[in-house]
Amino acid sequence: MSGERPEITLTIRLVPIEREHLPEVWRWLTEDKNLPNDWVGWLDNGQPAHNYYHPMKLYESDEEEFERVLRDDFVHILAILSEDDLIGEAQMEIDPFWKNAELNFLLKAEARGKGNAGEILRTMLNKLFGQLGMYRVYIEAVETNERALKFYRKMGFVEEGRLRKKYPRPDGRKDAVVMSMLREEWEKKFLT
Repeated sequence: MSGERPEITLTIRLVPIEREHLPEVWRWLTEDKNLPNDWVGWLDNGQPAHNYYHPMKLYESDEEEFERVLRDDFVHILAILSEDDLIGEAQMEIDPFWKNAELNFLLKAEARGKGNAGEILRTMLNKLFGQLGMYRVYIEAVETNERALKFYRKMGFVEEGRLRKKYPRPDGRKDAVVMSMLREEWEKKFLT
């Protein structure tokens, strides 16, 4: 039928990120000038910002520092693989006491617009709600990233509010839009 999108079967795997992945993540951030604007922004020195760690500094670190940063029990940094190709990075910050988790992910330019984001988000939600027993999962997006905000709404996230002027941009700081999904919303959307 015209207008219908063909079903796409993807093979996405989330695995602990490894040292050899880090230069590729840094390359995405520095070569794709739109990615830092959609992700977490820019540092005062003009370099793209990144959550939890600096990819190249960690790449060059000793093994003890690498393990300390990336093998944390509460912050999971994952490589997103399609077959064996690194297509993105996922981050999950877990609060086991309150059963809350924050998730983030970024995709390289060539992996966007191909159905990967939906599969990645479902995989992350299944892990957080289904395996880890979280009650609430939230995500932030910069207010100017309309594509991400629309996608998160479509996936069942509900806007909770804003963190004012959180993300630095060349044209001034922008708000973070905070959206969340509760366990019962996940069950209704993905399990029924």
